[in-house]
Amino acid sequence: MDAFSFSSHNLLHSTILNSSGEPTYSFHAAKNITGQEKSSKLYIEKVKGSGQNSDPEKESMATVEHHDFRSDVVKIWGKEMKPLHWHDKPKKLLFTSTLNGKEYEWSTENSGKTFKLSQKVIPATSETEIEWKEIALFQQGKIGHTEPSENNDGRPHPQKATLYAHPEGLDMLDEIIPTFVYFLMVQTRESIGKRVGGIALQLVISSAAALGGGA
Repeated sequence: MDAFSFSSHNLLHSTILNSSGEPTYSFHAAKNITGQEKSSKLYIEKVKGSGQNSDPEKESMATVEHHDFRSDVVKIWGKEMKPLHWHDKPKKLLFTSTLNGKEYEWSTENSGKTFKLSQKVIPATSETEIEWKEIALFQQGKIGHTEPSENNDGRPHPQKATLYAHPEGLDMLDEIIPTFVYFLMVQTRESIGKRVGGIALQLVISSAAALGGGA
């Protein structure tokens, strides 16, 4: 598998580097849309032949928008990718490639530390079950470790956050990266929402207990 590492622990404000350490994609966030709606927008640029150039040419490739009260939008090279289907949100995201018309699914493993992209394989006969073939794999970095390692699951566990692509995935990186970013944005928002909700619930319980104690 080819490895693409993230330059920062803040994945949504990062540059993706290939195995030679050359930048391939970069992200930068737009300011959150003002108003009552909570929205996030991220721009993705593709680096064109950086080589030893300290200021490589970049080309606007994709935009990813995540909204609370209206449909999310993922655009790649000016074309919107749809439909985007969630199963048991935010655990599974399904989409159809605009390049080959095949179905793909992002899913989580290892308590959300691993993201896997799989391709739906249509069985040759109706008696055969549908299979999902791994195309790409994302692993969170291991902060504090200096060397990559492997655990009992046989997966690589790199120092930096890294996206691994099988040969079949290299030709569709321009779709893998934006859909990964969208999947990550929703995961992050859901995680924050759960933490805030948990804090709010604790405050309600504490307030109720205080009122009960004073009665």
